[in-house]
Amino acid sequence: MTSAPTPLMAAEIDALAHSKLRALLRHWQDRRTDGAIPDRTLLDPIALAPWLGNLLLIECLEGERFRYRLYGTGFVEAFGREWTGHDLAELPPDQYARLREEYLATLAAGQPTCRRHRARFTVPLPGGAQPSGDVEMTWERLVLPLADHAGGVTLLLVGAFALPEEGEA
Repeated sequence: MTSAPTPLMAAEIDALAHSKLRALLRHWQDRRTDGAIPDRTLLDPIALAPWLGNLLLIECLEGERFRYRLYGTGFVEAFGREWTGHDLAELPPDQYARLREEYLATLAAGQPTCRRHRARFTVPLPGGAQPSGDVEMTWERLVLPLADHAGGVTLLLVGAFALPEEGEA
């Protein structure tokens, strides 16, 4: 199950299922001036501490290309690979197409987008041991545009968290 990226309006914070993503959206909204996309210089790494392990920072490059500037430690631990500095085009073709569509939708909307998706993930064991096998999980993603001093979107801040399964706390 994969949903298309959905643009979020300011009043739609409650549309997000994960409380940490709702808080991240509020944090982004608090940095807006006159409804404009927040300037990337307003990002304070200390203020982002509650989300850091589950954040991606994506550079928007010429030719509708994207590169991971930051790949959160939670993702490295969960998926067993560090992607900081890598181009999105290095991903498997289906994953690349889905993420590229999501990031382009955020750029076109000029506002946050969210998406939930369910997929099978190979989860590595701690200490670099062999993967424990495929685990089906539902993730929720929030993509937040960040502007440069001229107002153009140059970075995307992405928060993503696994959602609890039915019956889990």
